[in-house]
Amino acid sequence: MKFPAEFIQNNIHYHQEKGSEWLERLPGLIRSMEQLWEIQILDPFELSINFVAPAIGVDLQKYVVKFSFPDQGFKDEINALKLFPDTHSVRLINTDENRGVMLLEHILPGYSMRSMKEEQYCNIVAEVSANIHLPAPKSSFLPSTRARLHSLEHIERNHPSGIGPISKAQLQNAKLVFSYLYHSTETSYILHGDLHHDNIIKGERDWKAIDPKGLIGEKEYDFIPFLLNELPEEGYERVIENRAMTLCDVLRLDYRRMLLWGYAHAVLATSWSVSDNGYETSFYQSIHVFQTLAEFELNSSIEKFIK
Repeated sequence: MKFPAEFIQNNIHYHQEKGSEWLERLPGLIRSMEQLWEIQILDPFELSINFVAPAIGVDLQKYVVKFSFPDQGFKDEINALKLFPDTHSVRLINTDENRGVMLLEHILPGYSMRSMKEEQYCNIVAEVSANIHLPAPKSSFLPSTRARLHSLEHIERNHPSGIGPISKAQLQNAKLVFSYLYHSTETSYILHGDLHHDNIIKGERDWKAIDPKGLIGEKEYDFIPFLLNELPEEGYERVIENRAMTLCDVLRLDYRRMLLWGYAHAVLATSWSVSDNGYETSFYQSIHVFQTLAEFELNSSIEKFIK
């Protein structure tokens, strides 16, 4: 079984030697799960880091099978899917947590929100989020937004002069804003964690979310990936502003806090994207957009602004 070069490179990049070992085991794992779950696994979809493919059961029922490196991220996805209602989230049918495998419903017709027009995006996102953003349980295995704050702190410690295009001042200010927002969150919800155009799929009756990261936090934070994705080359500032304003109006969210989450996360997302090949320019460009919309200057006192 031959895997695409990008799929191989991504797994080795993120999981290093253990990723290489997982790739070697994957063909045998695919065959064993076919036997265990009595399914036939077909040619995979376009692969990035997970092996995802359609499958057919002995009863001719259609499924999707997902093989992931069995790390904490895989477990978080399972826990999120167990908490989300399957009316607006892909249904988890079976799982082998030790092997990193999930059997999921095959959502049909299955085209992504990316195929729709800009003016339709916010209504679709609002419909899905309103159904999956449930109050967080008192105890949960899911991480909170504090984990993202820790990631930002880790980046700052390891890159005290900045990383890629992100300056030292931007890292420090993003950390202050993120910390303020986390500690001032009044009500926490179950969040998707990566809610964007490719992770919202059209089902037979409703739009459904797929591939959750699984997170506990404030609703406003969950929309930032959507605000940052599928942006035009020109006029993206206005698109970000319109999306944020529309969502806050429809869902009665706090516009100012969404902008602040956007600023902090844009710095974090840009830092995550830095590699030998550069960085994600759309994430970096959006930092200034959120900063401008929130009306604060990096050279002013962030502590005074956020109080």
